[in-house]
Amino acid sequence: LIFLFTAKAYKVSLKFLDKYNIGTRASGSLKQHSNSLSNIQNKNLWNDIKDAFSGVYGDNFKRALIENCDSNGVKIDCSILLMLGTAEYSDRLQSNQTCLSSDNNTEYCLIPPKLVVEKKSLEHGILLLNCTSII
Repeated sequence: LIFLFTAKAYKVSLKFLDKYNIGTRASGSLKQHSNSLSNIQNKNLWNDIKDAFSGVYGDNFKRALIENCDSNGVKIDCSILLMLGTAEYSDRLQSNQTCLSSDNNTEYCLIPPKLVVEKKSLEHGILLLNCTSII
């Protein structure tokens, strides 16, 4: 038995607090198709991204793919591809209820359960790509 469903592809660029020690590596860069993704810190980053987007989009979240990340030792700037169900409203990521912070003056907020995101990077929203995938 095979289940096919259609998903829309979106691209988002986000900045995270570098609690994953990606900046301590020589290159300071993470590419999805390199062996460096098996590094435990990068696996933790991917798990946090997956868990956060699962919480934001629920059953409409299908998959996240980290295209690349660069770190300056304090922040990680990542380009991420998201696969969301066709009925999804992509602006959910920009909602004040999605990313929590103690006040408006803080630079970062939390997308539960544990993804710490720079607030300014959420302002750009996500871009719908001109493709639809069957997963």
